[in-house]
Order: sequence, then structure tokens, then C-alpha cells
Amino acid sequence: MITSTVTKARNAISEALRSASADLEEIRDQIKALHAERGRIEREPDDFGTIAHHVDAMIEEARGIHLVGRSILTGSSLSAPALDVMLANMLKVHPFTVMAHLSPDQLRETLLAPLDRKSGIAPERRISELDRIDGELLVAEIAEEVVIREMEDATGSYITRRADADPAILLAPDDELSPPPE
Repeated sequence: MITSTVTKARNAISEALRSASADLEEIRDQIKALHAERGRIEREPDDFGTIAHHVDAMIEEARGIHLVGRSILTGSSLSAPALDVMLANMLKVHPFTVMAHLSPDQLRETLLAPLDRKSGIAPERRISELDRIDGELLVAEIAEEVVIREMEDATGSYITRRADADPAILLAPDDELSPPPE
């Protein structure tokens, strides 16, 4: 009778540890997925409107740069060959600025033409998505550390932390960590 009770207790403890280990792995999988989602959002290009705004600002800035001989390009008594040489030299040194002065609308269209007008992410949406993910990561990482500490207390064994675990959570006293709400 005593032997069967000990065996039952060992089996129950063993099952509890397996279950806790599985829960820990599930939390770690969630953390990994959240990091992957965060990386995807960080790498996603800006939306077309944001890029167009930046292109417009760059063209306006370039148009504010004084080009020596700009008046020569727009109405000159120089011979065509001399004008060609001057323009070729200016294009070599300042191609964007020259094009911004000569044909800003065509420059804008050329730069924006290859872009997909429907893809990308607006800066405001990127910020809100990253904030949401960061909140979910905090909850998941706190849950991970709570489970690890409880498993260590139960077994007396050290459980390895993730290499990228948040040091603030790892170093937080037990009373500052609370399990996430269900």
C-alpha cells in the first residue's frame, strides 16, 4: 500500500512537471511569434502616402538649392553645345537637384511609379501595432518568468532562461511579478 502511494505521488509530480514544461514551451512559442510579428512590422515599408510626402519634401528641398547657371538653363544665349556641356556637368554632380529644378513633376512621377500604392503601413498604424505587440510581449515574458520561478521552487532545479529574455523581468523581485490575468 505504501509503495503504491509513493508511486502515485511520483507519477503525479512527474505529470505536473511535464504539464508545466509544456506550458512553459507554449509561452515561449508565443514570445517567439510576437518577436517575429514585431520584426515583420518594423521591416514593412511605409505606405504610399508617406513615401510620396517624403519625395515631395526632398524635391522641395532640392529646389531650394541654388544652382550656378540655373538662369542659363532656362533662357540663355549660350550655344547649344556649351549648354549641353554645362548641363551634363551639373547632372554628374547634382542629378537630383538639376531634375528637381527642370522637371519636378516628372521626377516625382518617376520616383513613385514603381511603388505599390496599396501596400505598406502608415506610421501611426506601425506605432500602434508595435505598442500592442510590446504590451503582449511584456505579459508573456512576465508569465514565462513566473512559471520558471514556480517550477524552480517546486523542483529545486535551475531552469535556463531565453538568451533574449528581458533583464528587468529576470531581476524583478517575486512580489513585483504577478501572473497575467486569465
